Amino acid sequence: MLKQAALDQDLRRFARGPGAISVVVALAAGVLMHPALHSLLVRPMRRIIGNVANPRLAGGEIAVASRGLAALQQELRAALWRNARRAVLAAAVGRASHDLRGILSPALLTAERLQMHADPQVSHAGDVLVRTVERATALARRR
Repeated sequence: MLKQAALDQDLRRFARGPGAISVVVALAAGVLMHPALHSLLVRPMRRIIGNVANPRLAGGEIAVASRGLAALQQELRAALWRNARRAVLAAAVGRASHDLRGILSPALLTAERLQMHADPQVSHAGDVLVRTVERATALARRR
């Protein structure tokens, strides 16, 4: 039978090699990972925190984004104001067009009755009046 102490001593000697290699690999990984994490995570985060803390710094990403957003908001306000004015103007033109067509309808009926008159001069005046009223109605429809 094997003696317990000799077996224990052999196992410890065998484990020292891989254990030492594991410690060296872990240290090397730590030494290599620290600069990589610092450049990939820590530096960008410090820059972002600095910009948030002082957004008025010239060239900071937050300052640039803030100026861009302000310009976009101003442009949007101007566009909404223009559209509101156009909508009011279109509504006014629509009401005027509707009222004008309402006024021209009786004039057209009267002009058509004048066309049927027996007197050629009155009939001709009715023709001219019908054409004029139809042009005015077409103009009112076009808006």
